[in-house]
Amino acid sequence: MQVASTPSTSTPADVEIVKSFLDALERYDIDGALSLCAPTMRWQNAPLPATRHKKQFEQQVRWMWKRMETFRVVMKEIKGYDGSVFTDRIDIIDGHGFHLELPVEGTFKVREGLITEWVDRFDYLPIGAALVKSLPAMIRSLLGGRRGS
Repeated sequence: MQVASTPSTSTPADVEIVKSFLDALERYDIDGALSLCAPTMRWQNAPLPATRHKKQFEQQVRWMWKRMETFRVVMKEIKGYDGSVFTDRIDIIDGHGFHLELPVEGTFKVREGLITEWVDRFDYLPIGAALVKSLPAMIRSLLGGRRGS
């Protein structure tokens, strides 16, 4: 882990909170992840619209996690600087024949031990490419694993 050497209002505890949050999501411990979020937490996969509060975030995450078989984070770098925690990571998502390894840059705001904001930025092109590549396996999954003739 590399931490900025310039003065920062982020603390090592902020970085640990973000790590714990992502670890909980990897374990499908949504309640554990939510325990690290402020009631007014804002989440955005830029440029899509943001959630406006923790309950809306919870609804979206529970919907998404029902459709995934695997969510894994490969952290390339995480650092705190100027009141934020920045991540450079690869999110690996598998489910029902779909496979994606998505480079993501994330920014988290942590206040009083809770995540108040999470914004991820990524290129949407790899998602489209993964959909096309995964399509045959996705169709097999939808058909119950049966292979066509």
